[in-house]
Amino acid sequence: MLQTIGCSGWEALFRLRDLYVGQSYEHLSLVHINAVAGLILVAGLRYVYRAIWDKPMLIRVVLVLIASYIVAAI
Repeated sequence: MLQTIGCSGWEALFRLRDLYVGQSYEHLSLVHINAVAGLILVAGLRYVYRAIWDKPMLIRVVLVLIASYIVAAI
């Protein structure tokens, strides 16, 4: 729920900024697509983090870094 609130806030701020500077409707739609894609990708990370929670610390750190890097690259 907090992730959804955060992504919604991010989208609202960017939409207000873009409306203020007069961006096109297509650009505003792109902001929405980015927010939804980010929400889906971060929700996926949640399951990765749950799966590795009981692993040793070094393995956990390495897997978190790898998973975060992959999501950031996408």
